[in-house]
Amino acid sequence: QIFLLEVGGLFLFFLFLSIKVAMSRVSTLIGVGSAAKRPNQEKAAQLLHRRSRAQGNFAEYVPFTLMVVHIHLQGGALENSQAAQLTGFLAVGRLVHFLGITTSALPLQVLGASAQYMTLAVLAYCGIKAGMQTLVEDTLTTLPATQIMPLAVSGIVAVFLGLSVYASLTRIRLGATFGETLSRSKSKTDDKHPDQEALTNAIRAHGNFVEYVLFVMLTLNHCATRHLLTAQQVCIAGAIFALLRVSQGVGIICGVIPPRAVGTLSTFALLLGSAGYLGYNSMEDDRLGLFLSLFNVLVCVLAFNVIRVRILTQTIAPGCPDAAGAGATLFRAQRVMGNCVEYSQAVLVAVVLLVHQQALGELGVTAVLGFFFVVRVLHAIGLCMTEGKSTPRGLGIVGTWALLFAVSCLLLKAGIES
Repeated sequence: QIFLLEVGGLFLFFLFLSIKVAMSRVSTLIGVGSAAKRPNQEKAAQLLHRRSRAQGNFAEYVPFTLMVVHIHLQGGALENSQAAQLTGFLAVGRLVHFLGITTSALPLQVLGASAQYMTLAVLAYCGIKAGMQTLVEDTLTTLPATQIMPLAVSGIVAVFLGLSVYASLTRIRLGATFGETLSRSKSKTDDKHPDQEALTNAIRAHGNFVEYVLFVMLTLNHCATRHLLTAQQVCIAGAIFALLRVSQGVGIICGVIPPRAVGTLSTFALLLGSAGYLGYNSMEDDRLGLFLSLFNVLVCVLAFNVIRVRILTQTIAPGCPDAAGAGATLFRAQRVMGNCVEYSQAVLVAVVLLVHQQALGELGVTAVLGFFFVVRVLHAIGLCMTEGKSTPRGLGIVGTWALLFAVSCLLLKAGIES
């Protein structure tokens, strides 16, 4: 299928973006963040920042979008040709967005972001349309769970799109087209300034959504595929999660603790509860389900570590502090989780597609995801130890890249053979 070839190509492009970031880090000796450490480093640090944002933005949107396309294909909301066209449009948009960020060309950046938003909007529409047609012809009690999945995830896609557009509109309103701080020429770089708080809150509401959503979707889809949930349960779970993320987003944007706390704690409960349920039902003959559960737990552990450091440093407000001084420990904890999420989502989506195509068996899943789990733990340990060079961090990075390259090639091979 052309879709598989496009996915393989997109993940190879993600690897290319990651290597470009690493090259900038090596040349500038900036281990974490993108702040210049020497007076003559400003230009190189700015390039590192732009490369980091190009790679980070890709990781935020592309694995999520590809998983939704897969769910729509599996549930009949998209034909193969439609999936190929939509993914091709997404790929062109991502390339344009990359060129816009790295060359400081705002029109290209806007075009790339618009292509991404249009893709999400089309997926939400197709999921709702197909779900409504399915319900007219049948009832939830008799439908296969996979057939209702496009409708179940459409609400989640709509929330993601809403948070993304809100963050973009906030940037436009405040004149902050890049980065997480306002222009120094406006004298509004104080974290307590209302405009800076509004920008930080909008970015964090979107970022917090990205950190968890795909892990829940992967678990929900796998439960539906393995007939561990009924169509009714899938719809209820999708609706509850969408509402929880709305609560979390409103809490962060408005600076109100109760809805933010409800969204956070409920998301953790859903992640850990679904991990326990899926893991228990996957122990005998389902290695993919078992590893999806393990990665849910790993993400929760890393998130709890961020919360622990926030409490210890009394930094409860949203945002990411500078990677220096009192904020260094919190910044590293956030980057440990962020880096794990960025790569785990891509690799897990690739493995799900390979298993669906029967291009990876139980032994292959065990080898790939077992190795990947080990290297992600090594990377987390290394980065928690120091922001500089460390053997565990180096092994984690190289191992992750090798595995991302391998699964991308397997996707290309599966696409050619099919």
